Amino acid sequence: VHQASLHANRSALLHAAVGGIGLVAVEFSSWLGVCMVATAGSTCKHRVLRELGVTTSCSSRDALAFAVGLTRLVEARRLDGACNSLIEDFLPGGLAALKEKAVFVEIGKRAAWTAEYVKAAAPARLCVIDMAASVQGAMSWFSRLLGCLATRLQCGVAHALPLTPFNIHDVRAAFQLLKAGANVGKVVVCSPFTSILRVQLRHASRAPVEANEF
Repeated sequence: VHQASLHANRSALLHAAVGGIGLVAVEFSSWLGVCMVATAGSTCKHRVLRELGVTTSCSSRDALAFAVGLTRLVEARRLDGACNSLIEDFLPGGLAALKEKAVFVEIGKRAAWTAEYVKAAAPARLCVIDMAASVQGAMSWFSRLLGCLATRLQCGVAHALPLTPFNIHDVRAAFQLLKAGANVGKVVVCSPFTSILRVQLRHASRAPVEANEF
């Protein structure tokens, strides 16, 4: 949302909107007044989107149905941005719905398009987000950011994601759930280090995060 400079009266495509990142993007976009077009797989997940106030959604399982549905929903208006995590046949349809100077935010890891491919398909700017790489050089900032988020969760400004926990010995079952696309929110594998992390987050939440660090 930040990278695409979204705000009230702007529009965005949010892929896999019932996953962990998708739900956060939906909540923040709704708070900003962004007009959202979301994608989801099952009928149940589309129902979750309706309950969250997202009235326009299309398929994240069938690329042709997605392209046709998105064209019908967007018509000639075009979108200001997109948060993408899908691959292959979904990419052209999403890019085709963007207006000139829109931002295509890529958070996927597999078969992601390069800036050259994106530029050839649409007059949009590619922005790749890789938190694992970004955090390495800014661990102090990231720790304080997590602490700030924890405080906001405690105050009710932000809301906790729905999650499905698994013991560390049940990793196979966790991946099977992800593969089936049956999860809403995050799938979390718990380990003995989980309690240690909670203590660290409580300690980090006492340190302020500067506004210009977001």
